Amino acid sequence: MVLGVILRYFALGTDGVLRYQRSEDAEPRVCVPAACRRQVLEAAHGGDVLVGHPGVTRTTTAVSRHYYWKSLHKDVAHFVRSCENWCRELAPDMQAWSARLEEEIDSIPERSVPY
Repeated sequence: MVLGVILRYFALGTDGVLRYQRSEDAEPRVCVPAACRRQVLEAAHGGDVLVGHPGVTRTTTAVSRHYYWKSLHKDVAHFVRSCENWCRELAPDMQAWSARLEEEIDSIPERSVPY
């Protein structure tokens, strides 16, 4: 009986894409095969200049809104923590760059601009 309960959450669309949807989900989520998961994680965590490098919770929320796989939460946590090690190495350089930028901005004299 458990198998029947599990299978009711999955549906194969006419487009050939397997989707997962529980009763509390607003929209069905695409089931991601193992070979494509890294691409999804990279896109959700720093794959775009506008995304940045969000933490585990934000990345999990972003990914699980549209995608599903059994070990999603565990995979996101591992991926983000692996990236954080890389991000920490860059942090001192970014802080120095940010401080220099703030100094340059502060050195620009204020001007009143008529509207």
